[in-house]
Amino acid sequence: ATSGRFGFGGIVTLAAAGDVSLGSSIDASGGDFDGGEIDVVARGDVFVSGRLRVDSTAGEGAGGFVALTADGDVRLTSTAALSADGHQSIDNFAGDGGTYLLSAGRDLVVAAGASVVAVGARPDGAAGTFDATSAGALTMSPALMEAYLSAAGKISRLAMASNAVPTPVEFNVPDDSTQN
Repeated sequence: ATSGRFGFGGIVTLAAAGDVSLGSSIDASGGDFDGGEIDVVARGDVFVSGRLRVDSTAGEGAGGFVALTADGDVRLTSTAALSADGHQSIDNFAGDGGTYLLSAGRDLVVAAGASVVAVGARPDGAAGTFDATSAGALTMSPALMEAYLSAAGKISRLAMASNAVPTPVEFNVPDDSTQN
């Protein structure tokens, strides 16, 4: 479902009355006019151990959209690799990172080693969006969460044109203060 240099990425939709298991690669990358879309809907569970790619591969296209929705669990194994990157044009224009929407009726698990990337292109492409909701447990490896928070801090400092790490400031409020 990939496009040529000047096209949009394709749309891949998978729907099942039971489970969906994605162990191989699905590529819906686009060219200058943005990455494509991968929609997976299961009445059972969604398991991802392969690669899902909705990148922009030319010009100033933005990354695409991946939605994984299950009435049961959504599980990204340690070998899962999701990519929704924007692209930089030769004129130095930048595409934004793509969007992930993960929704589980029970548990949502992103295992250690899983890769979920939505990088905005240089010089000014915005980072992508990762939205995860679960009616049960929401489990992400500590290393993955720390990497996301570190990247968010770097992006914030770049956006504010500062390489300095912010210095915390502490304010002490007297115990007997009233609020008006």
